Amino acid sequence: MEAKLIYQNFDGLDVTFQGAFPGELLSFLERSKDEAQARNGSLVINLSSVEGEFLIVILREKGAGGYSYLFDTGPWGAIWMVSKNQDPEKWNIRVSVHSLALALKGYEEVKEEILDTLASLGAIGPQWDEKRQRKMPKERVSRIDYCFDYHVGYLNPDPTHFVAHSKSKKHAHFESIEPDAVYTGSRVQSIRVGVMPNRQVALYLKTKEIAAHGKAYWWDIWGTKSKGFNGEIWRVEARAGKDDLDEWNLKSFADFETKAGDVILGALNAIRYTIPSDDSNRSRWPLHPIWEQSIANAANVLAPYISGADRKKILSGLRSEREQMFLSLIRGSLTSLTALKGLDISELPQTLDAVSEDALSFLKDYPKLAADKFNQAEMRYRSLLDGA
Repeated sequence: MEAKLIYQNFDGLDVTFQGAFPGELLSFLERSKDEAQARNGSLVINLSSVEGEFLIVILREKGAGGYSYLFDTGPWGAIWMVSKNQDPEKWNIRVSVHSLALALKGYEEVKEEILDTLASLGAIGPQWDEKRQRKMPKERVSRIDYCFDYHVGYLNPDPTHFVAHSKSKKHAHFESIEPDAVYTGSRVQSIRVGVMPNRQVALYLKTKEIAAHGKAYWWDIWGTKSKGFNGEIWRVEARAGKDDLDEWNLKSFADFETKAGDVILGALNAIRYTIPSDDSNRSRWPLHPIWEQSIANAANVLAPYISGADRKKILSGLRSEREQMFLSLIRGSLTSLTALKGLDISELPQTLDAVSEDALSFLKDYPKLAADKFNQAEMRYRSLLDGA
């Protein structure tokens, strides 16, 4: 089977910080969290920076994993989880970077962006930062993901062909028309071996995953067109959680920059996808070509494997996707409302006129509420409009 490598890069990075945000910011987050709850889930807010710029984030009404606040800087940013504790000796901040951010910016730019955000929001901690000339939170890298994407004609992987330590647990997801035929005549779509927060590898059909989750921007990252595309794109992904990183004594960004390659190679060598042979010793089965290539390419894992994709083009594509999503919702609602009114489909223009009149009445009767809803939407999509 011929497998052509078309992309490789870090695909996930989680970092926990020993430090705290100032009380003023935490109080603002608390007030905003209450408002988000009143709005049924989320609120778009500005977090002022010391440079006079603004960080637009989406704050959720609930925190996560024991953290009080959760806010998202967008698909090209990260998810931030923050405790309300002001003790800078506690591990109060966690950042989980989105894969698109790593694809567009690469590890170095993402790291600097995180540190700049911490500084601009006034976070303090026990570690002196020479570049920023101030005490900053101390980092603890808690997860690393690295991926390899291959263009293949066709692949139907078998979970039993993985060779791993007996403690590694296999999870396979199958595509099957009949639920009772999952293990019979079914095609495997993804396989995971290993359990986080230790180490884990995955092999899955990326083209199916991006279609299911609306991530069409990956075609631009790969530098190819979805229309007329022949074959499939499969992803090999190596993941290292906190327990595995502890075994490598990888804790800081500096450790990451000297050991991340060893960690990824370690995972790919410990959990291998093979081609069965007559040898009764499974550990001697030859590597599958897709795994052999992954191990070979991982030797340079810390090289700046950034896609080179045009950031503005990708964000423009995301904006178009959002526009089409809203248009689709509007079309469906108009059709349903026309039927509910007891009208014929040919009378849909009457429904459209009624909706337009209702919208204008809302603007006139509730100008403050309408302006507030518009401002929230404008801030939410500002980055897409600016092409940031």
